[in-house]
Amino acid sequence: MSELSTLARPYARAVFELARDRDALANWHEAMVLCAAMAADDRVRDLLTNPAVSREQRQSIFVGASEQPEGFDNFIAVLSANDRLVLLPIIVEEFATLRADHERTLTVTVQSALPLSDSQRAQIAEAMSRRTGRSVELDETVDESLIGGVRILAGDEVIDGSLRGRLERLGSALNQ
Repeated sequence: MSELSTLARPYARAVFELARDRDALANWHEAMVLCAAMAADDRVRDLLTNPAVSREQRQSIFVGASEQPEGFDNFIAVLSANDRLVLLPIIVEEFATLRADHERTLTVTVQSALPLSDSQRAQIAEAMSRRTGRSVELDETVDESLIGGVRILAGDEVIDGSLRGRLERLGSALNQ
């Protein structure tokens, strides 16, 4: 996957700079997310890698798929000309990272044994915002296997306050 990320990164950076300069980050991101979802579909991926399908035909799959910002069709044309349309899912991930850094936002995944209350959500978001210095958006999932507590994933950082995590750490300590 790292080789594909290396190929995708220059495209993501170029399109990010274009969208940022046009004050259209949200519009570009939305259009790219849709096209990336299309490119990730097995049937579309088969078309994108089929040598019998022309570059123009591959390009036409994405152009006009939704309301697209000015210049988006040129972006798709460049990807098509360089046989890089299959990179769209990775390009959008790289773009999202660049956008989050630019906007100083962070999506924090919170796994809990039970659904969180509004006050718990607010406390977690506030604490993570103070800790990271960014505006925080929570992505919540319920995982009953945690038994109790929460597990928080913020970028590369994992904060495991779950009962299952505590029991595993206790078990490891007892086995040493």
